[in-house]
Amino acid sequence: MTHGQDRIQTCIAKIIQNNSGVKNIFEEIYQQGGRVLLVGGAVRDCFLGCFGSDLDFEVYHLTFEQLQDILEKFGKVSFIGKSFGVLRLHGLDADWSIPRVDSYGRKPTVELDPNMSFPRAFRRRDLTINAMGIDLYSYELIDPFDGYSDLQNKILRSPDVTFFVQDPLRLFRVMQLSARFNMKVDETLSQVCRTMDISTLSCERIEKEFSKLFLKAYRPSIGLRWLAEIDRLKDIFVNVEFQPNFYDIVDCLAQGYSYSDDQKLFALWGIIAHNLQKDELRDVYSDQKISPAQLLQITTFLKTYIGSLELVHRAGMMSWYVRYVPLLAAQQDLTNYKWLAHWIDPYFSMETLGAMASCYYSNDMIELFLQKAKAAKVLYKSEAPLIMGKDLLEYAQGKELGDLVKKAYDLQLNESISDKQKLLQKVLAK
Repeated sequence: MTHGQDRIQTCIAKIIQNNSGVKNIFEEIYQQGGRVLLVGGAVRDCFLGCFGSDLDFEVYHLTFEQLQDILEKFGKVSFIGKSFGVLRLHGLDADWSIPRVDSYGRKPTVELDPNMSFPRAFRRRDLTINAMGIDLYSYELIDPFDGYSDLQNKILRSPDVTFFVQDPLRLFRVMQLSARFNMKVDETLSQVCRTMDISTLSCERIEKEFSKLFLKAYRPSIGLRWLAEIDRLKDIFVNVEFQPNFYDIVDCLAQGYSYSDDQKLFALWGIIAHNLQKDELRDVYSDQKISPAQLLQITTFLKTYIGSLELVHRAGMMSWYVRYVPLLAAQQDLTNYKWLAHWIDPYFSMETLGAMASCYYSNDMIELFLQKAKAAKVLYKSEAPLIMGKDLLEYAQGKELGDLVKKAYDLQLNESISDKQKLLQKVLAK
């Protein structure tokens, strides 16, 4: 038994073990004259030894209606896209489909053909490593475009570039897969990607591919360097001037095992926005909060690529306030530490800021920054206000009340006041 065949047996055993009843569905399909293949990324991952739960089954020699009837014997069935021949059986995380071919164009017509040849069915897939199938009855590998060989040789190729260019998102898919699996992009495919029009892509689709790059790749820089090599990095990130240490910072942030996925995402988008070149972003003062104009420049840029407004703002704040770390580390006064903790709350803590900044600056600087943040008692959270609006209701209302509350907090931080009554006297003093 070859290594590949051993992996096939292991993967099929896992599918059956992890998905109750799926073996009975396979048997029903074969009894009715059908043939079911595991296809797409699940086959690739099987050979890479990182088999996941995202399953795609393609059924041959049965009509769409026959496949639907079989699946309905095992539970409720939903249409993912009837015209695309894709079904979902409730309780099973898998797509069931009939072989299809999509015509060229922005609004392709779909041809379902249960008896389609494997080369024709697999040609529409993005890459040869995703254009393989495993027969779940005979365990045979179906590989019309030598995807297994490309996987072994770490090469990304397209089965048919004329189909590849129909979906501009595939440019970003190549980016993240090259980094995740440390693979080299075939020169023909790279040339095609140089000129692909990506202007029609939504930020949500772009964000999804970058999330895979940032969260699944040990070295996301591989994919970003490839974009630079084909002259697309500056084309994608307009007005961004990447510094020489950019790739090292990206990989450092991605390899931060103590970070949550959310933290990695806003930190990595933050380093991209950190390199944004705008006149409004040139002046940085450690005693001044980011201005509305500066924040607008950064968030407008990030919204081109990110659909989540929360992620936009967290990444924007990280991109800006990471610049304050070396400025504050050089200061003895702890007042600005208190203000910085207040400004970044609730997006992240000073501890998180320092951890992320360790990928930008020296260990000695970060250690000093964190020590001073701890001394200021704002390492984990900002300083809570001593005086709230309810404490001043008898003295002011409306806007005047709001101004008094702000004045109170300003005095509290700037003069390091910890006594509430003393602070109240200062606030009310004429």
